[in-house]
Amino acid sequence: MKLTDRVPTSSKYLKKTDVIPEKTVTIKAFVDEMVDGVQKLACYFENTEKPMIVNSTNAQLIAFALETEDMESMIGKAITLWNDPTVSYQGQRTGGIRVKRAPAMPADRGGHMPPPAQPPELDPRLTPDDVASLQQQVAMAGKRESDLLEWLESGSIYSITQDELPAIRKWLDRQVTADVPQ
Repeated sequence: MKLTDRVPTSSKYLKKTDVIPEKTVTIKAFVDEMVDGVQKLACYFENTEKPMIVNSTNAQLIAFALETEDMESMIGKAITLWNDPTVSYQGQRTGGIRVKRAPAMPADRGGHMPPPAQPPELDPRLTPDDVASLQQQVAMAGKRESDLLEWLESGSIYSITQDELPAIRKWLDRQVTADVPQ
């Protein structure tokens, strides 16, 4: 018998392999849970059985995607979970779950998850010109520039959609403004 056969592969919580391909989910609840003797925040979804343990980065990404930090107002809203191969853990690139804004929602659904749709005909990813412009804007921001440039160079920038671009540009503009002496 192989050692790997003895190790359980199922988990109560979402893993990076659960979001390949990416999965759009609707937030049902946030619950504090004990995980290995440590209290952690779990996010439950209406359309998947497993919750996601919310780490600091994903908490910020959820707030960014939904444009609010109020957990109660996040209930019923859709986000997209995906496996980002550039995620590091303890200095090693392991990949991991990341959050981004869900595809645009019909106005009459109040931001709730839409019914399944046909794949878009147009590629929503950024054009090379968009990427070059963002790289220039990041260089101007200066704040945490090394982290931002590493992100750009890793190729993760190509997972950004056109819908997310205005919010990212707005955030970068705030970084530039924050660095200007008054």
